[in-house]
Amino acid sequence: YQKMIKEYGFISIDGTLSEKEIHKKIVSNVKNILDNCEIKPHVTQICIFIGNTPQDAIDYCNDNGILVEAYSPIATGRLLNNKIVEEMANKYNVSIAQLCIKYCLDINTLPLPKSKTPSHILENTKVDFEINKEDLEKLRNLSINVWA
Repeated sequence: YQKMIKEYGFISIDGTLSEKEIHKKIVSNVKNILDNCEIKPHVTQICIFIGNTPQDAIDYCNDNGILVEAYSPIATGRLLNNKIVEEMANKYNVSIAQLCIKYCLDINTLPLPKSKTPSHILENTKVDFEINKEDLEKLRNLSINVWA
């Protein structure tokens, strides 16, 4: 996001980031690549996490056979202190990281979590639980500004 802010100037009058404009730009960039490339990309990486779900970009990529890798599914750790996400994780008796990773899987993306801690790496693989549709929609529609 910070790179896109600098490159494209997506700042509203009050100085906040316009996510909608960034999400449109993602689709525009992928479309531009598809329109002008000789070899279609099979994978793209998009910053996706609870509170930042560019569904239009995910859908566009999926419709064009491009796997979306969700980099930073835990918002570089910033979601670990979010009370709403914590409550939802507690409901499923999982860690916040596990909930974030499972969320990305459930929205048809491939999460790319990062950890240096062996126990966290192992824990991150244990996502064999189901987020019900109502909770998935709640997570999809959360408005969380982790960059503030």
